[in-house]
Amino acid sequence: MIIQAKNIRNFIVLVLVFIIGGILHIVTRPYDMFDCFSQVYFGVFVLAWGISSSQRIINVRVRRLLYMMICWVEIYFLLQICNYRLAGGTNRYIWFAYYIPMLVIPLLFFYASLYMNQYRGDHIDHKWLLVTVPVVIIIGLILTNDYHELFCKLENLSTDITLSNAGIVFFLNYICIVSLLVSAIVIMIRKCRLAISKPRMWILVATVFISLSMFILHMLGIRPGINGVSFWNIGEIYAFTFIFIWEMCIQVGLIPANTNYQWFFKETKIPAIIMDSTDNPVHVTSGVDNFSSPSIDMHIESATVTGGSVSWIVDHSVVNELNLQIENATEQIESRNNYLKTQNALMEESATVNARNKVYDRIATNAQKQLHKIDELLSEGDESTFTDRLKKITVFNTYIKRRGNFELLKESNEIIPVSELTTAILESLEYLKLNDIEVAFNTLISGNIFSDTAITIYEFFEEIIELIIDKKLQISIILSQKESMVILRVIINSIDLNTKSLMRENVTVQYNDDDTIVVLSVEEGGDTK
Repeated sequence: MIIQAKNIRNFIVLVLVFIIGGILHIVTRPYDMFDCFSQVYFGVFVLAWGISSSQRIINVRVRRLLYMMICWVEIYFLLQICNYRLAGGTNRYIWFAYYIPMLVIPLLFFYASLYMNQYRGDHIDHKWLLVTVPVVIIIGLILTNDYHELFCKLENLSTDITLSNAGIVFFLNYICIVSLLVSAIVIMIRKCRLAISKPRMWILVATVFISLSMFILHMLGIRPGINGVSFWNIGEIYAFTFIFIWEMCIQVGLIPANTNYQWFFKETKIPAIIMDSTDNPVHVTSGVDNFSSPSIDMHIESATVTGGSVSWIVDHSVVNELNLQIENATEQIESRNNYLKTQNALMEESATVNARNKVYDRIATNAQKQLHKIDELLSEGDESTFTDRLKKITVFNTYIKRRGNFELLKESNEIIPVSELTTAILESLEYLKLNDIEVAFNTLISGNIFSDTAITIYEFFEEIIELIIDKKLQISIILSQKESMVILRVIINSIDLNTKSLMRENVTVQYNDDDTIVVLSVEEGGDTK
């Protein structure tokens, strides 16, 4: 896209104003009444240009920086007027003050370059604020030159600061100005390469080169003029260097501006019409022919604007097609979901049945020995021993019931109340009494216990019962805990027992007088106390 004719006219006006200002500076110089005319002329124009440009710039931060830069340019011109008109060019403090806007203007221009081509919510890195520090330090050293004379030697100061009376701060001042200018220009050119303004980057580069060349030549004493009088003072060249670059950044699109809206509106392919208050077309787009016969997917919408209205066509064909696809996809998804729900329900039911069958299989496997003994008791002997055999069957039957209950509890929760274990032991002991065995039971623990621990203890307890069920003995059961161990202590009033089948790693058997003491210790991780 090339630069529009209106934008070229804006830049030409800037050049003409600059040239005319230089000519008027020479023409009006001989007349006292036009003293400082150049500063007034350029100051008024810079102010007018600043107000006009600020209305075009969209980026709020860049616009605020432009306001501040224009203010400092006006301060620079005002200082020139005060110096030449009021102080006769001899007030050293006004000379010192010149360098404040000379430093601040490129600083503001540097920050503006950082904000160029940024969106509204973007922020620059806070580390760039450190650039302000050397500027503030140099300004402070200039204003306090009377105390240290690092900027210039006061005894040699006449109407200007030259290399003969300049100090180190004078050179640091220009190094800072050049560094800020070069940094800003490099940032702008890099951003220009990444933006839509890349094809017009050469225009910005040429503007920068010409503007800075004029400023550098003037600093070196090569100044165009007539009869030894230059067309422009250093202040006008310095100010217009930034204005030329700033204007060109707007023209090439580096600084987004609200210009060329009519051209953009005309070139757009969206069918739209802007009408005045009497409904007469004022601006139309290239796709306006579709207004005559809009399709079923086209909808005409309108809105009121200042001085008239705007109407445009919204094409809903893509949206309608997507909605139809979404409806079809939704139906397929719902069907698929119903199928998956049914399948998942069947799988869950099957898994539940399988899990239940596994539990029943474990119960049957664990009770196989006791079922076999019950079968033997039912099939052997005569009627006279049936009662005794039935008493033993109740003991085995109690174990089968309680052992199966433990499996069901384990399936739902690996931690169970200790009361489940103590209740199972008490019930087995109750039926053991029917076999003429004296029993005693004492528990010293409560709370919760791991189901595997409870099963281990109850199975071992059952082994002891089966060992003594045919003997008329006394048995005492103590359930306790020591640190992390759950301990089952069984005291049997006999030393003639064959305890070989009970022996394992966590079991100890002791003999004390006429008693056999069997101790089972199980590592426990449950919440017992």
